[in-house]
Amino acid sequence: MRNLARQVSMAASIAALLALSSVAGATIHTVHVGNFYFTPTKTTVNQADTVRWVLDGGSHSTTSDPSSPKAWTSGIIPSGGHFDVVFGVADGLGPFPYHCSVHPTTMKDTIFVNPPVVYKCGDANGDKSVNVGDAVYVINYVFKGGPAPTPVVGAGDANCDHAVNVGDAVYIINYVFKGGPAPCCP
Repeated sequence: MRNLARQVSMAASIAALLALSSVAGATIHTVHVGNFYFTPTKTTVNQADTVRWVLDGGSHSTTSDPSSPKAWTSGIIPSGGHFDVVFGVADGLGPFPYHCSVHPTTMKDTIFVNPPVVYKCGDANGDKSVNVGDAVYVINYVFKGGPAPTPVVGAGDANCDHAVNVGDAVYIINYVFKGGPAPCCP
């Protein structure tokens, strides 16, 4: 009976850890728009990230240049409002020049997109092999706030549950020491 209670307690603890340690993929990058400025300038994003232009004041827009591989136009953004654009894989790597349609010669900037990261499934620490160091890296990330695997969901998601958690560390240890299934890519 005690053994069953201990197993139930451990299962509940693992379930709680799994729920708490899931991660999100994309990031929202904020660019402020005001009287004759976009800030920060030359924003660099990853594929699937969002750029959010937030109007600080004045009458402004964000409009892609004709040379941009992705087209968008916000129209005049209302005071305190914002406009979002997602830069997906299908959009390519750019660059994505844009301007304010009200001030097209004085308010210009460009969005840059990082190339996709090439990684090995389960190689959380980026040393080009899957070993016990990857399990330690995942544990450090999940429990100690250590650096995230790159990409987070991919290199760190060894068991393909679309999250990086203690289950991935266990999966890697099982693979390395017990000959379990190889890490998979989500």
